Amino acid sequence: MIRARLFAVVVPALLLAAPLPALAQQKKPAPAPAKPAAPRAPIGVNGFISVASMRPSASDTFRAAGLESSVTEIGGGGQITNIWKGLFLQANVSSWDGTGERAFIDDAGNRFPLGIPLDVSMTSVDVTAGWKFTLARRGFAQRIRPYVGGGAGFANYSERSPFAESGDDIDERFTSTHVLGGVEVSLHRWVAVAADVKFRSIPDAFGDDGIAGALRDDNLGGTSTGIRIIVGR
Repeated sequence: MIRARLFAVVVPALLLAAPLPALAQQKKPAPAPAKPAAPRAPIGVNGFISVASMRPSASDTFRAAGLESSVTEIGGGGQITNIWKGLFLQANVSSWDGTGERAFIDDAGNRFPLGIPLDVSMTSVDVTAGWKFTLARRGFAQRIRPYVGGGAGFANYSERSPFAESGDDIDERFTSTHVLGGVEVSLHRWVAVAADVKFRSIPDAFGDDGIAGALRDDNLGGTSTGIRIIVGR
């Protein structure tokens, strides 16, 4: 009787003192939640106006015709941005004009002005594919985006003089290629400013006749350095 009572008391006590395996095991820490993927930037559309100083490749021809060594190029256009990551497409129109005078160049390269006014103008249409780089995801640096691009287009070039004889005036269209690079800075959600340099090439535009032919200086392209005011995203 005493043994039965002792068994009834000791056995439950031992069972309570022994740690249960499920409780003795330490709980494993929950895995850290996966970082959410960065949201894809929506495709944006913007428009811009531009002003640039263009230095012509045919600088000797321009000087011989009494034109300035650099001309002001005014333009505008639009962009589609974030097509895929930093990829963008751009189309723009720009134009410049100048006034000089017709001249004759002899075989020795001497210039003889003819006293005939000469009005020169060119309108260019450029289509560009490019890439914008992201410097940072936060802070002021995220507002700064360098970019590069290249493409092709065409240029309408004209020369006009009063009392011009047949064949003296020119009105022609040429194919062009270009490359560019610059930096865009966001000023506001919908407003940005950009500064860039563009090199445009239009080889063999003037041919072998006239001032350009005599000087062997016939690339109608040039290097433009300018700024753009951008509105949009």
